[in-house]
Parts: sequence; C-alpha cells; structure tokens
Amino acid sequence: MALVRRAIRNDWPIPDELRQLVATQMAEVLKGANASSRAKIAASKVVLAADQVNVRREAIDVQAVRAEMMPANQGSVAVAPSDNAQTQVNVVNIYLPSNGRD
Repeated sequence: MALVRRAIRNDWPIPDELRQLVATQMAEVLKGANASSRAKIAASKVVLAADQVNVRREAIDVQAVRAEMMPANQGSVAVAPSDNAQTQVNVVNIYLPSNGRD
C-alpha cells in the first residue's frame, strides 16, 4: 500500500479503472472485520493521500474559474496547500492599476 500511496502523492499516471479499483480495495480493507490495524492504517493513509490530491486539483480548478471571471486589470496568486492534516488553500487577489489600454 505504501507504493500506491506514493504513486498517488507523486501524481504518477494511474488509469481511471485502476483508481476505482484502488478506492474499492481500500474501502474493503477499512470495512473488513478481519483486517489488521496495520492494514487499516495503511489503507487510511492511501485514502487521505488521494483526498489531498483531489483537494489540490479542486483548488486549481477554482483558481482557473476565478481567473476567467476576473477583469483584465486584476490578477490572482494562489498559495499551494500544505501537506498537513488540515489542508488549506489560500488565494490572494492582486489588483493591478489600469494601464489605460483597457
């Protein structure tokens, strides 16, 4: 499971079918009565790594939508989320002076 977590965290190319299979398998481990605590912890780490990637991708999508909606004389700078347990995404808007060519 450590290799799966590493693949997710490092954004290695993983086919969509395999992503679904990994999610299903991790859910089975977490729900399984016979799974060891060690296996459940490892599965939890995989699920959390996948969730962090999803949060980052959603933040990038939100930033792209905001950039499309901004007038030409405004910009946006995003601060990448940290990898701690409570991932936060901060967006700082920068208002640039008009250069008179708008």
